[in-house]
Amino acid sequence: MESYKYVVTRRGKEFNKTSDLEERIARGAEWMYSHPEKWLFLHGLVGTGKTSFLNAVILLMNSVKFTARNTDIISVKRVLARDIDSMENNDIEELKKTPILAIDDLGAERWQTLQYGNIRETSTEIIESRYDRRKLTLFATNHPFKTMEDKYGLRIYDRLREMVFIVTFTNDSYRHE
Repeated sequence: MESYKYVVTRRGKEFNKTSDLEERIARGAEWMYSHPEKWLFLHGLVGTGKTSFLNAVILLMNSVKFTARNTDIISVKRVLARDIDSMENNDIEELKKTPILAIDDLGAERWQTLQYGNIRETSTEIIESRYDRRKLTLFATNHPFKTMEDKYGLRIYDRLREMVFIVTFTNDSYRHE
């Protein structure tokens, strides 16, 4: 709760403890302590606090030295939606191999990109590689989990279904308060 409060107040917002928030934090704690082998999948409408929650989880992980190096959140909208030709293969390989990867705005990226004249499904490639290596991956998205099948195909959806622990954000947007 404290790391979430810190993230919210750092953004200049007022922290309000609600029953919805307590439920989400309880689900996050259940994931962290009872299902650490699972990936965290946060979904809900825009403005419901998913990115703040993701930042709070990362802050907590970094503070207890969950991994040897600090973990940052990667926004797929910024990383994968840009011209993939400018992204080096080493950058993509780093996303596949990093011990913990937090991906914000999953589903906002272009599904297929062009790299040197070849079609590449970069998001699918990263998710599949992390699945094969069992690398911890955290997601935040505005899309319901079931829509991942339409976005990434049955194979990736099935892998996600096996791997993710879902936390649903059902509250109204904090941005309209």
